[in-house]
Amino acid sequence: MGFYPSIIFGFVTGIVVLAGIKYIQKRRQAQRVRKMVDLAMLSCVNKEDLRKLIPKELYPSWVQFPEFERVEWINYFLREVWPKLKEAISGAVMVQVEPILDSYRPAMISSLKLTKFNLGHFAPQLGGIDVVETKADEVVLHVDFNWVGDPSIILSIKTLVGVALQVQVKNLQIWGVFRVALTPLITSIPCFGSVVFALTTKPEINFTLKVAGGDMTAVPGLGDALDDLIRTAITDSLVWPVRHVIPIVPGNYDYLQMRTVGVLEVKLVEGRDLRNLALLGTIDPYATLFVRPIPSRTRRSRTIPNSVNPLWNHSFEFKVEDHETQRLVIKVWDDQELTASQPVGEAAISLVDLPVLKLADRWVPLVKDADDPKADTRPRGSIHLELLYRPVDENGVLLAPAYFTPPAPKTLQEAAAAANAAEARKTRQSGVGFLSPIKAQQQEDGEGGEGDVPSMALGGEQGGLAGDESDQKYMRGVLQVVLVSGRELVACDMNGLSDPFAVLELQLGGQRRKSRVVKKTLEPEWNESFEFLVEDGKHDMLVLALYDHDLLGKKDNMGRLGVSLTRVMMEGHIESEFQLLDAPHGWIKLKLTWKPVP
Repeated sequence: MGFYPSIIFGFVTGIVVLAGIKYIQKRRQAQRVRKMVDLAMLSCVNKEDLRKLIPKELYPSWVQFPEFERVEWINYFLREVWPKLKEAISGAVMVQVEPILDSYRPAMISSLKLTKFNLGHFAPQLGGIDVVETKADEVVLHVDFNWVGDPSIILSIKTLVGVALQVQVKNLQIWGVFRVALTPLITSIPCFGSVVFALTTKPEINFTLKVAGGDMTAVPGLGDALDDLIRTAITDSLVWPVRHVIPIVPGNYDYLQMRTVGVLEVKLVEGRDLRNLALLGTIDPYATLFVRPIPSRTRRSRTIPNSVNPLWNHSFEFKVEDHETQRLVIKVWDDQELTASQPVGEAAISLVDLPVLKLADRWVPLVKDADDPKADTRPRGSIHLELLYRPVDENGVLLAPAYFTPPAPKTLQEAAAAANAAEARKTRQSGVGFLSPIKAQQQEDGEGGEGDVPSMALGGEQGGLAGDESDQKYMRGVLQVVLVSGRELVACDMNGLSDPFAVLELQLGGQRRKSRVVKKTLEPEWNESFEFLVEDGKHDMLVLALYDHDLLGKKDNMGRLGVSLTRVMMEGHIESEFQLLDAPHGWIKLKLTWKPVP
């Protein structure tokens, strides 16, 4: 190779080598940039993002996503300061707990005093902390804790029969989750004005009771009464919405204390296909309801004997202290006369899911455990509820719902007719009693003589509260019922058909109406209209019983249904099909219209 070709070859080779080096450098730089971008993006990914991106089965065995972040340094701190901290806590508890225990004192105990309270040598342990909510004026933490302690707690008890006992609470163990709110957030150190704490739910509590120098069985029932007293006192004084406010920065924090923010009106209307626990016959169901799980705030419905499709029509009112976190819990039981009631099922409804000042009409399925609905999926029936949440305004006034109001008279003639009708009603209701004209009309129409058709009226106590006095004007009215038709009714005669007729009755008022008999059909068309004068539309119920007409013998029961008047009272008019109870199938179509009267 000559001189010049060698120079050209070397020059070209050098350029190629330099270009290759430059290309490799750019490629490595691009790879480094991509890795930096990936790392930056990965640093922004949280636990929830990883759960969405990577299937659970691909996680290594050592990868875990705990709900609470571990805080061992706080546990170490608690162990170090516990000798001093327990003295401060014990002194405060001695002052505050004794009045609480005394307020829950059972009837068999004449006096109850807390004579000794020492938290022992073992500090509580925090399982972790989770930041659950951050707002403009507060930060909310959930703190998982457990305490297996050796406290020295002694109660001095004197029973009604004069027996004095020293009861020691031993082996106390508590597990729960505290809700801790740092509020309000401020611009000065420590950046929050107070600490508000409470237990989020009812804690797990274990302990034993020992009588010093005596025997707990000396007073029958005392051990169970004390056990219930201690558990109830802890629950009522620590579980949210009860909260304790510790000021950090001087200021007025009264607005953070527990207060009533509204009222929940509940009507337990009926149950359907409840699980039958009875070995012989059917159950005797009743229900307990609460918003706060303490005895003084728990309500019980009436017992309906021998029915898996009970019509309760029972009304209740509950104070609400925290609309966002509280819930209504309903537990249905089988009443046992000689033994403890057996649970049928339960349900829970979060108050935050309810509309404000609007009636919520709900069918709710029953489960074994409302806290874990999927634990047992066996059918347990369902219950029908009407729910109305009424908040309190800034002045502490309970707001009223928008009930149906009839249109104002358009002419003087209409106004005069309305006034005359109201005066006529007042005349009929005075002296002879409100129901007398109705009974007389029934006798004239021949509607009161079905001796073999049982009455469906309660004729007695109506549970619950009647509401505030401002609502009374909305409870009185005229209920117009149009019995339209039926479909898919039960065949009671040998020809595969029935001769159905209906008996309609107000459960509280006792007024009864009877429809005509429609011959040989399972799809009757009545189109009959009835009117009822209603004194208490908020709590009354229209009960319809369907029978098969027979010339000889007892009339066959074809089913029944109950219609609460609350909805029609609020909406003015409803038209719907209602499923028959105590029948394998069948539907009744009704039109209901409400006209308020003074």
